[in-house]
Amino acid sequence: MSDWEKSLHRWVGASLLTQADAERIRYWEENSAPEGKPAWPVVAAIAFGVVLLGAGVLLFVSAHWDRLSPPARMALVCAMVGGFHAGAGYASTKFPTLEIGLHTLGTLSLGAGIALGGQIFHLASDWGAGMLLWATGSWLAWATLRHWPQLALAIFLTAGWLMTQWGAWFPEARYVVYAGLSLLAVVFMSLRCDSLERRVLHTIGTAGLLPMAAVLLIEGANRRTAWSLNADVLPWAFALGTPLTLGIAIRRSKTTVYLAAAAIVVLLSYAASWRGNPWLYLVCGTAAVLLAAWGVRDARPERINLGFAAFALSVIAFFFSSVMDRLGRSASLIVLGILFLGGGWWLERWRRRLIEQVRGAPVDR
Repeated sequence: MSDWEKSLHRWVGASLLTQADAERIRYWEENSAPEGKPAWPVVAAIAFGVVLLGAGVLLFVSAHWDRLSPPARMALVCAMVGGFHAGAGYASTKFPTLEIGLHTLGTLSLGAGIALGGQIFHLASDWGAGMLLWATGSWLAWATLRHWPQLALAIFLTAGWLMTQWGAWFPEARYVVYAGLSLLAVVFMSLRCDSLERRVLHTIGTAGLLPMAAVLLIEGANRRTAWSLNADVLPWAFALGTPLTLGIAIRRSKTTVYLAAAAIVVLLSYAASWRGNPWLYLVCGTAAVLLAAWGVRDARPERINLGFAAFALSVIAFFFSSVMDRLGRSASLIVLGILFLGGGWWLERWRRRLIEQVRGAPVDR
C-alpha cells in the first residue's frame, strides 16, 4: 500500500473524508501520471517490448538448439534465465517499470529453462512437476521482489499445476477442481482493493469466475460416474475447504457470502449432469442474479456487469440447447434475432439502472 493510500484510509476512518471523496481521490491518483510514474503508453510499450524480446530469444534458441552440445545448451538456458534478471537489476535504479518487465520475462523464461533442462538430461517428461517448479520460482520471485506480475504468474501457475495434477489424485472427480477454483475466484472478488496486490487478486477473480464456472459445467456434464458427495468427500473437502479457510482468514465478515457461494458451486456441479433440462439453466440464471445482487449490495459495478453477462449467456445457452431444435431454420433465426435485440435492450436497461443506483454509494473495499 502506497503512502497516499495509507493516509487516505486513515482520513476516511477518522471521518475527515467521505467515501465518495476518497473514491474521487483514488481515481485521480490511479489515472494521473505524476513525475516518476510513467503514463500508460509507456507501460504498454514496455509490455509489448518485453513480449517481443522474449519471443525473439526463444526463437533464436530453438533455431540453434540442435547445433549446440549439452554443456552449451545448459549454459544457454542459464544465461537466458539469469540474463533477464541481471538486466532488471541494472535497470532498477534507472527505470523501475523496465525492471518489472525484465524480471517478469526472467520468470517466464524459467518455465522454458525447466523444460529445456529436462530435455538436456533426458528426464522423464512430467508436466505436473515442471509446473510445480515453475510456480515455486514465481512465488519466490514475488516474495523477493513484491512485483504484481510475479504474483499473477504465481497464481496462474499454481492453478495450472492443480488442474494438471487433480486428475492423477482424484481420477473420478476431475471436475471438482474447477468448483474449488470458482469458489477461490469469489474469494478474490470479495477482497478490499486497498493495495496493489489485492487489486491484482480482485482482477484475477473477476476475470476468472465465468471461465471457471463454464469449465465446471462442461466437465461436470462429461463425468463418467454418478454424482455423489459422500463418495468424494476428500476432493470436495479439499476443493471447498481451502478457499473457505483462506477467505474467512482474510475477511471474516464475508463468511456468509463464502458459504452461499460454496453452496451455489456444489449445486452447479450437481446440475451440470442435467443435459437439456431447463432446470440447469434456471440454476445458472439464479446464480447470475445473485451475483448481480451481491454487486448491488456492495456497490461494485463489475459484479453487476458480470452477473448480467452470466445471465445473458445462460439464456443463450438455453435457446440453443432446448428451443432452437424445435423450430425451423428461418423461425429459429428470427426468434434469435428478436432475443438478441429485445433481450439485450432489456438487460442493458436494467444494468444501467443498477449501475446508476450504486453510483455514489459507499463501496465495500
